[in-house]
Amino acid sequence: MPKYETYSEKKWLERHGIWENKIYLRETYSRIKNKQRREYCGSESIMSHLKDINLSWGRHLRFASGLALRLFLLSLIALVHGLLPFIFTSKVSDGIRKLNQELS
Repeated sequence: MPKYETYSEKKWLERHGIWENKIYLRETYSRIKNKQRREYCGSESIMSHLKDINLSWGRHLRFASGLALRLFLLSLIALVHGLLPFIFTSKVSDGIRKLNQELS
């Protein structure tokens, strides 16, 4: 009986109909995972995301960078608030609400 690295790997193999064939087990697992990785990471999936949100690559990069910067600043404010609870009492929650409205 083959040994599995993890229980989830065994369940994944069973779910995809790959049973305990000692010779082909690892090859089949590797081939299927590589195929799924190629399908998921293909340029079609990237471009479909940009088409879905109707942004060019550059505008998407600028928006995502701005979002990352705002989240970083909010995390710093939250850290300061954690150390000094009387400062920035509602700044982080207000900022998160504002971001949620913009992203919805």
